[in-house]
Amino acid sequence: MKKYYNFVILIICLLIPPLFSAEIPVFLEDAEGEISVILKVIDSQGNDDIDFLVKHRDISKQEKHKLIIEKMKKRTLDKQQAILDEIKHNLEYVSEYKSFWISNVVYLRGDAGFIRYISSRDDVENVFKNLPLMLVMPVDSAIATDFKTGSEPGLDVIGVKTAWEMGLTGEGSIVCNFDTGVDGNHPALLPSWRGSNGASVSESWFDPYTNTDFPVDSHGHGTHTMGTMVGLDGGDTIGVAFGAQWISAAVVDRGGGVQRTIADILSAFQWAADPDGDPSTSDDMPDVINNSWGVPTGYLGACDMTFWEAIDNVEALGIVCLFAAGNEGPFSSTIRTPADRITTQFNSFAVGAINSQTLEIASFSSRGPSGCDSVTIKPEIVAPGVGIRSCDNGGGYISMSGTSMATPHVAGAVAILRQFNP
Repeated sequence: MKKYYNFVILIICLLIPPLFSAEIPVFLEDAEGEISVILKVIDSQGNDDIDFLVKHRDISKQEKHKLIIEKMKKRTLDKQQAILDEIKHNLEYVSEYKSFWISNVVYLRGDAGFIRYISSRDDVENVFKNLPLMLVMPVDSAIATDFKTGSEPGLDVIGVKTAWEMGLTGEGSIVCNFDTGVDGNHPALLPSWRGSNGASVSESWFDPYTNTDFPVDSHGHGTHTMGTMVGLDGGDTIGVAFGAQWISAAVVDRGGGVQRTIADILSAFQWAADPDGDPSTSDDMPDVINNSWGVPTGYLGACDMTFWEAIDNVEALGIVCLFAAGNEGPFSSTIRTPADRITTQFNSFAVGAINSQTLEIASFSSRGPSGCDSVTIKPEIVAPGVGIRSCDNGGGYISMSGTSMATPHVAGAVAILRQFNP
């Protein structure tokens, strides 16, 4: 009799599909008050249609950009609609929300009880904490008092002068950084800002916090990384691709006591994918994004997938994403997320630092192997990152050390390669 009873219960459970079946994450179980999360929406369709467009050689870059973004927007709207309707019907429990198309996620800030409720829906695949992001801070810095002419030693190490002699300076390419901002008035950077070259402010500068209409940098880090990519001031060449133009998203460590989070980076990826908001144009889109941020090991699990879809979709549009490996060396398996990803040989390219004088790996540079499998070699590439002189706030120059100083060398090289082979 007992076996028969259990069998009946099993049949009933199988015949009645639950409306709310997702597993509630541990961090949500006892949460109280107002919290902030990222809802990952279930999508069983996959990216086959977008992958087809990426590989299709007979479609122009401009048409490909339009078709891919339209597919992203339609797919995410279709998948998210029921969740968005649920949120709109319960706005008394919601402080803020945003639907994304660069990744099939919804940012939600509100009452913990309501977020528990909506997270249990069967169309919610996963729930992530909207964690604060951390700038890959330089390990040391020193004001550069000597004015140099010529080019920086790091540029000699990567052999970029050979490209310059061939007329390859990055002309026609666009670089972008996700960083603390940029001092747009710096004489080595102002001429190459896209906003100085006929483009609108909104497609050249992304500042969702202070909404300034001109690039600013409250820290100096972003100004330094941009200088290494494109800086040129008279006879002083500090940038790898001084012929390229730049845009910037100021979404990391802006100061003022406000934490920048996963949602902020997703907003930046979405902006960079279509800076002018017109999918039918692609000449506003950057060729490369230099990322000087990450989540240190221990804050997220190894090989965390939070950012993967956004990165995949940005790269599907033709944008190269580079990540500073982190400054947690010399210990092994210290590559930050998402630079630790190993899905392919090209996604989430991690950049380590070497000393341009000795060519030795910098002691601070984060090491592999990747925490994804504890085997795969990381980082994929290294570049000069010790004592790198570049732009500082206020029009001056400063030397800094870190993998954030190495990564823009590679980003500048990408801009030159794109000029050679668009």
